[in-house]
Amino acid sequence: MRIPYEVQLIPHRPDWRAHLAWPMPYEECRQPGIDIATRYLREVAAVDDDFLRDALLLVSLRVVVISIWKMEAAQTAEAAHRQGMSLDVFTEELTYIVGQIESLPAPHTAMATMEVPRPRFQRLDFLRRLKWTAKWTPLHRLLPVVLSSNFEAISLSPLLRRQLEMTGETPVYHMSEDTLWKARKHATGELPSGWWELVDGLIERLVNCSGLSEPYRGRLLVSLLQDARFLVRGAGMDLLALRSVRRLPERVWSGTGSQYSSRCMGLEVLRRGGEVVRFCHGGTYGLMRPYGQIANLELSVSSELVASSEAQADLIRRSGDLDYVASYRSTRITATDGEPTIGDFVETLPRRPRARRAKVVYVLAVLAPYGAAPAAKIANNILYLDFNYHVLEALRSLPIDVVAKPHPGGVFGGRRHPLSDGDVPGDTPFERVVADADVIVMDQAHSTAFWQMMSTDRGIVYIDCGITRFDPKIWPDVERRCQVIRAYYDDANRFRIDREELADAIATAARRTVDPAPFRQLHMSDNAAV
Repeated sequence: MRIPYEVQLIPHRPDWRAHLAWPMPYEECRQPGIDIATRYLREVAAVDDDFLRDALLLVSLRVVVISIWKMEAAQTAEAAHRQGMSLDVFTEELTYIVGQIESLPAPHTAMATMEVPRPRFQRLDFLRRLKWTAKWTPLHRLLPVVLSSNFEAISLSPLLRRQLEMTGETPVYHMSEDTLWKARKHATGELPSGWWELVDGLIERLVNCSGLSEPYRGRLLVSLLQDARFLVRGAGMDLLALRSVRRLPERVWSGTGSQYSSRCMGLEVLRRGGEVVRFCHGGTYGLMRPYGQIANLELSVSSELVASSEAQADLIRRSGDLDYVASYRSTRITATDGEPTIGDFVETLPRRPRARRAKVVYVLAVLAPYGAAPAAKIANNILYLDFNYHVLEALRSLPIDVVAKPHPGGVFGGRRHPLSDGDVPGDTPFERVVADADVIVMDQAHSTAFWQMMSTDRGIVYIDCGITRFDPKIWPDVERRCQVIRAYYDDANRFRIDREELADAIATAARRTVDPAPFRQLHMSDNAAV
């Protein structure tokens, strides 16, 4: 039996759901992934060479993400082989992992990480800085700020913009991509030859977290060694390039630390003794426990992380993520006054309609493409899409009006999602789809949309697939706010729900009056949270 492992194969298998069986419960893949992520952070903290540590930090997101994706494919292929099954994969880099090909393909995903687009209209760079800096700088100070400031905003986010409005700070806007691209043109130097033994040892210890046997362990190791060497070499050369730049700002404000060029520039500013302030985004920080992600994404490459409220800042401090970076970084956690992506959404959403016949919106999580952050995943995309069909079939059997709202991005970004409703185009804004809804059904909490809805007056049914990990202090509030039902695995290791339990949860959520105050206090300004 051949199992389609990726949704890109579905068009060639119209009956794919009829015979779908998975060789193992998906949750068995999750703990080794968590072990890889946390092991990487501990390994990096133990590195004595500051230059190598910075290179490992610069590509830590990519190394961890690629390792988890490839490890899950290897584990699934091994389990399938034991049961007389085999996997069909679409992504070239996974074909070697599962044994479809014998030669190792090029590290395309790693290569894409290192790409920095050439700045458009370089001769207009000064005018671009003027235009953006003028958005928060008084006219009489604009030219002095742009010409001589030692304080730069190298990327933007809603929370960063909010902080600019509140504090009156006036950094010059200068995209980090521009700085890195120009530095690369003059890059010189060589990396220490002793790095590669250390990098290879680190990767071998990560692979040991997988519990795989041969030949799957060997394929995973060979593939990840190629990825890691390519990434670390590129990271080292980029850090050398920035070291050659005579003048960099002493203070930097940035959105999250996920962007490669922003991360690179921030590390060099920190090396020179400067200050790098990054801003939380999307509402999930501190509320979820995704295996040291805050440490990897932000705390390791920042001197300060700004949360949307003091309550959220306290959750981040108590998460344990600061411990991962304590040996080499003293990152402060501070707070501002509200996350605009949530506050603005709540303030513009109409009041709950309370219709006779409930309108229910099922919000589908993104079907993340290969190489995307694993926190965005509920399960393998094939398993999750099958579960989406299952939930929609159950909802449409009830006396309610049902709308499916797929995520506009991911694997189907720019194309029609298989579960798109004809009356609701896939690119319809989220706020428009939920505006007249009574109840929202969601199964992914690691998203801005989930925390936006938790701060509204709408009824929510949350389907817990057993994958998402909430902060223990937050989970009781989630259970009080939502109707929680738990998915289970059937004999084919597919996610399933009890239809009667779903019907009861929808009925209760439709008639309940809910209190969103605990979540508004986490994400919104003091005036808006009441």
